[in-house]
Amino acid sequence: MSSRCFKRREQLIWERFDDETVVVDTRAHKSYVLNASGAYVWRHCDGRTSLQEIAARLDAPAGREEAEAFCAELREKGLLEEVPADTEREAVRKMPRFAAPYVSPAVRLEELADNPTNKPGKRDIGGSRP
Repeated sequence: MSSRCFKRREQLIWERFDDETVVVDTRAHKSYVLNASGAYVWRHCDGRTSLQEIAARLDAPAGREEAEAFCAELREKGLLEEVPADTEREAVRKMPRFAAPYVSPAVRLEELADNPTNKPGKRDIGGSRP
């Protein structure tokens, strides 16, 4: 099995109920009920998780074949679309993982306006530290 990826079509409505998932295709006016295995595969068809990864996690002896056949069937029905292998997903996976994302702390604008060290012409825009 290759590292093919599938993603759900955008125009679909779907809801998870216990072990089943109901998918509604509003364009074709059809609905589908997926069993637990199908629901698992469906949830992970996000365009980032490969079919090989999904199949490896399935708790079934024939998981690989089932996942492949299931995705092919949903693709034929127009519910899934295949994502090419050389997409952004592959580029992101190849990126080094040593750099953690950083979110700067929020600062109220009033605090910046009242701080005399933040006036034009000052070098230290963060203010002086005691």
